[in-house]
Amino acid sequence: HGDPERAQQLGQFLVDGKVTTNDGLDLTIAIEGASTRESVEEARGTLDPATDLRITIAVELTKIAFPDEPGGAEAQQFLGEMLFGDQMDAQYDAVIASLLPEIEVAPAAPVTFTKPEGSSELEQLWLVLDQGSQLIRAELASDRERVLNGKAPWTEGIFRISTSTDARKDYVEKATAKNKSKRPSEEALRAEITEKTSKDIHFAGALMKQMVRDMKEPMIPTTVYSQALDVGSMPMKSDEEKKAAARAFREIIQQSCSPSHRQMMKELMGFLREVEGDKDMTKMTPTNLAIVFGPNFFRAPVGQSLEQGALDVMPLQALSVLMMEYGDDIF
Repeated sequence: HGDPERAQQLGQFLVDGKVTTNDGLDLTIAIEGASTRESVEEARGTLDPATDLRITIAVELTKIAFPDEPGGAEAQQFLGEMLFGDQMDAQYDAVIASLLPEIEVAPAAPVTFTKPEGSSELEQLWLVLDQGSQLIRAELASDRERVLNGKAPWTEGIFRISTSTDARKDYVEKATAKNKSKRPSEEALRAEITEKTSKDIHFAGALMKQMVRDMKEPMIPTTVYSQALDVGSMPMKSDEEKKAAARAFREIIQQSCSPSHRQMMKELMGFLREVEGDKDMTKMTPTNLAIVFGPNFFRAPVGQSLEQGALDVMPLQALSVLMMEYGDDIF
């Protein structure tokens, strides 16, 4: 806070071998004036992981910026000011830009949902997936910044946490009205999804799941339900086993699903992989995504017993994870 001497002192504390896997915790204790190692041990684990990560990155940047004297006074002041100066965020970003001027990292291309032709039901699903994915993607990006600033993410539990049933029912009734002349325009429907998601980010995720679940014919046709179970029961521990299962399921899908269905599933799997990439923040691992999304892809034949349905859960979850991992090959 405009005190170079204090900045150097804090930088020295970090560079001096007191930097451990608990960087942020040690630093917090130092700032608060704790004088004993016991104070550190007592408080261990209480610091927000994002703060620890930010400090760890700052230390590594300092080592890059001052390779010859990473422990020198100039480096110490640089580090302390980067972490605690009044212009911390701007300086932090400027340092990264100056240190990595020639490095270009191409981000994973965001999934674009292709508008289907000739199916009103698929078109309704497409609109929700396309608009919902854009809103969730934007919120994930905002959450990464929140986490870096020590704040809790809003997207934790995305697709798992439900939302207002009435709000979703209201949207679905408008979007699927039998009288097409009474259906709102695409622009109006997108605006409604955006407005409701702005009040609750989980609205978009819950609506996406519901629209997949409510398809007259599930995305994976009921006619191949038993074959899907067989693939989900195949061993999938090694990469080779997974690839073999993916090839087997691809043959089933190619013969049973229309090109429009396959395209939409391929794109949806790609988007779920995007979400999975932020699993440390959202807590939505591939398994968790399979638990909440998988049941919406499949529909058991009419008359199947509850007991048999319970037995089907695990292979269908395994198959859902496989679809996410090998979606580009399967679909």
